[in-house]
Amino acid sequence: MPPRRGRPEKRPGVDPAVGDASLVEPSGAEQYGPDVKRAEIGVPASAAELRKLRHRVVEFARDTGGDDDVVESLELAVSELATNVIQYTDADEIHVVVQCTPSHWILDVGDADDLELPADLPVPPATAAEGRGLFVTRSVMDTLTAIDVDGRRIVRCTKSAR
Repeated sequence: MPPRRGRPEKRPGVDPAVGDASLVEPSGAEQYGPDVKRAEIGVPASAAELRKLRHRVVEFARDTGGDDDVVESLELAVSELATNVIQYTDADEIHVVVQCTPSHWILDVGDADDLELPADLPVPPATAAEGRGLFVTRSVMDTLTAIDVDGRRIVRCTKSAR
């Protein structure tokens, strides 16, 4: 298991002390274009908050026209990736950005300090207690990458909008 690392400063608009998932929806037209719907969701980094996080992602996906496959894939992916944040970082919060464009759904989960994604994610051994999350996420999403944004490692996955 990788060492846990500290998290940089808090993000504005996301209050980890809030008992429910806080949601900030910036005006997409100015920054992202009129055809992009976007939500930022923040919850405290604890297993008890995963249900709220999944619920908010599912709610956004359904409200923006996601079919059952998209909704279920985003729900599973955010659950797996957020669990990695809880298990492998010292983050105080889980910060998620989910976007719906005319051609893709984009899910960003941060912070994923020092996470490297190998080109091939082998099938984890059946007896392994850990190591399935990234494999499962890559299986249900079209892409899975790690990117650095403002000094933070973000795991980004995408799914085609059909």
